Amino acid sequence: VVEDDLIVSRSFLTFMNAGLERYKDEQRVFSVCGYSNTVRVPADYSYDAYFCVRSSSWGWATWADRWESVDWELRDWDSHRRNARGFNRWGGSDCWKMLSDWHEGRNKSWAIRFCYAQYIQNKVALFPITSKVDNEGFDGEGTNCKKWSRFRCTFDNEARATFRLPTAITINPTLYRSAMRYHTIAIRLYSKLMYIIHR
Repeated sequence: VVEDDLIVSRSFLTFMNAGLERYKDEQRVFSVCGYSNTVRVPADYSYDAYFCVRSSSWGWATWADRWESVDWELRDWDSHRRNARGFNRWGGSDCWKMLSDWHEGRNKSWAIRFCYAQYIQNKVALFPITSKVDNEGFDGEGTNCKKWSRFRCTFDNEARATFRLPTAITINPTLYRSAMRYHTIAIRLYSKLMYIIHR
């Protein structure tokens, strides 16, 4: 899935197809993401990708069986409400609000419901070390984007043919902390201030 305000690198499809092929039978991998936050990579980390929680919908792919495992309607809402704190601890301080806003009709996001299913099922997503996607939608015209964003990335536009993908489906603690800091309360509060300045 690629939205019309995304710029993809010359190696985007190569990376996405490599991930889809490599992990197609690994049920713990829920999606392959083309976008990545700028992350701090440990000196001894040798792969071109990493696993993390909370899939990104900016240049994204999954498999039919994982897509079909999502409860898109979330009808028993009271049972889901009990997961609010856990969902935020898992994916960031804004997760539950986005899901609740969908339930109340304040957004139409399929992505937050996909991420909620990922949380419930304890699955991970594959991300590139250097983003293969740049979001050009921060001009005030995008559906869910403001004129400023904390999600600026380092964009990799090399025409690569191969990628070193992780052999073990584990989360590296350093990469996890680096990626997830973008969803902390402190960073989100700073972002709200910048939204006001740049609106």
